[in-house]
Amino acid sequence: LVKALMLDEALEKVTDELAGKAKPMVANNAEKLIPSTAFSLTPIQHWFFEQALTSPAYWNQAIVLTVKKTLSQASLVKAVDVLINQHASLRLAFEHLDGQWQQHYQPYDADFANTVVSCCDEQISEAVMAQYQQQFNLENAPLIRFVYFPNSNALLCTAHHLIVDAVSWQIIVEDLLTVYQQQEKNLPTKLPAIGSEFYQWQAYLASLLSQDNDKSEQTKSAIGYWQQQLATSSAIADDFDNSYTQSCHLSSHFDLATTSSLNHAVNAAYNTKTQELLIAALVKTLLQHWQLPEVTIELEGHGREHQILAQQSSLDLSRTIGWFTSRFPQKFSLNHELASEIIATKEQLRQVPDNGASYGVVRYLNDEISNHSWGFSNLVSFNYLGKRRTAIDGNFSLANGLVSKTRADDNQRPHLLDVNAMIVDDKLTIDWCYAKSHEKFADIEQLIQLFTANVHTIVAHCMSAKNGRPTASDFPLAGLSEPSFVALLDEISVLPRTLSAGNGANFSGVLSQQEQD
Repeated sequence: LVKALMLDEALEKVTDELAGKAKPMVANNAEKLIPSTAFSLTPIQHWFFEQALTSPAYWNQAIVLTVKKTLSQASLVKAVDVLINQHASLRLAFEHLDGQWQQHYQPYDADFANTVVSCCDEQISEAVMAQYQQQFNLENAPLIRFVYFPNSNALLCTAHHLIVDAVSWQIIVEDLLTVYQQQEKNLPTKLPAIGSEFYQWQAYLASLLSQDNDKSEQTKSAIGYWQQQLATSSAIADDFDNSYTQSCHLSSHFDLATTSSLNHAVNAAYNTKTQELLIAALVKTLLQHWQLPEVTIELEGHGREHQILAQQSSLDLSRTIGWFTSRFPQKFSLNHELASEIIATKEQLRQVPDNGASYGVVRYLNDEISNHSWGFSNLVSFNYLGKRRTAIDGNFSLANGLVSKTRADDNQRPHLLDVNAMIVDDKLTIDWCYAKSHEKFADIEQLIQLFTANVHTIVAHCMSAKNGRPTASDFPLAGLSEPSFVALLDEISVLPRTLSAGNGANFSGVLSQQEQD
């Protein structure tokens, strides 16, 4: 069930890796000691408040569950009560003191669930969802709502983004449905134990910047790398209205065959991931359409990076609710040959430090931040959401489409163009959200058509038997750059197509022999 919601390959992997073995079932996770004092923000939370939004309390993440049987209001309230009691992050509130935002846990209140759960006899609609989603006050927890629409057979689950992410929703839904079924069957309430709490993750991230010489040098190196990824000027003029109410959405779609190829056969050519090929197509499109030599795109990661966790093995985030997302910039340049474009994109993304998690750490948790000049990444964002899996169990399923009205209309969007890709009903769908009055998007339809054509070109190229080869990142232990790897290929005179992923073990032996020589 934990994988039943929207998941891409990376999230599916992190769910497995973080979970490890099954957690013991406990009756009460809430007995752990939770700090009563305020603590600092995580990098992504710092990023949020940096936006200086007009309506910061209305910036949510939400899902809608389709309900096949009438829900018991009493069982639903009890299930939500257990969630709020056991998951301390659902009781996080935020306060602005002395020019800084901080967060703190509010004590559990037995009346929380009665205020969080609602039943609405109206049909579910954008207007009604907006009504319920704009009721949060950052200073007062819980910042989560469950609204049951019996006449629409739907359950709206919405929370302020400051306290949840995609993995969090998997945990919330699983626990909600587990306790709901326990209530319906008059069974004792038990949920898997919770490992580490969100405040422990924040403290750990802050500790990464301790001022011993080794870490100080690593921080300087990371700052230099990330500064190079940013644009030197803002894509959004100070007087430009980039609010949600001034934005438009367009969608583009790919058929079953193309989507299947992007997920499977196409990736065999260069041992790529679907996301890498989509980014290669997007980069090519933006540089062609806007006639740019380079472009900075802001990407997203799940943020629960095992590369960082490996240094702090006592942390267990497999059942921790919170906003862990990492946002990070990548600057891409133009290549004039398709194979080079695919390989360059793959190699660049495979070399991103800590899958992007270190960007937020060095930018937002560094006490000496004023000594560093940061650029901009507000032109384009891209997020691959993976396959949207609608079926959850026999009684619940995930409604199709993204939930509307999750942000206040007057809030400013952080990018001129947001590109979100997901697979729905086995078809790849791209959502293009753009500033409708900006001159860059006067011909947005042509940009989308060019992207579609570039995706098809990449698919055709990768499906051709004459194209494809392994790249340096396929053999990380060799420690070779892509140019050095190509030189080695030439030196040992191995045909590229014979070095497919399936023959990687044989080629690793060749690399080992080269190192010995």
